[in-house]
Amino acid sequence: MVVRIDISSLPGHLRNAIMKEIGFKNRSEKVSSSNNSEISDIDKDESKSSNVADEVPLIEENNTHRTYQKIKDALIKNRIGDYVAIKLHKEDKVVILKRVEAERQGIYHCRHCGMEFDDNIKLSVHLRLHYLMI
Repeated sequence: MVVRIDISSLPGHLRNAIMKEIGFKNRSEKVSSSNNSEISDIDKDESKSSNVADEVPLIEENNTHRTYQKIKDALIKNRIGDYVAIKLHKEDKVVILKRVEAERQGIYHCRHCGMEFDDNIKLSVHLRLHYLMI
């Protein structure tokens, strides 16, 4: 089983941050960086962002839930609050969407811990726990 991650909605710099955080190494980055040692740092960053595909297969990973949790943790750790991870149950796929798009589909996420809720009221009740802990 191969877990796939759909990162098509992420900008290039966030794609690289998430892939680096979950341990994905793009083989083409190693080749291009060793061949083009005279390119400026800005050019390298732009070329890296174009090397990451819209859908990344994780062959080493066979647990969709564990991959999903790693991505959620990476989004929280890097303070990427505008995007959320959604696990598709029918497929072995994790999709990263803008928070607004997920809320349109009826999936609400806590910005502090990443928990999913079916509606905004349940999220509001949950957020009270975070505010009481502070």
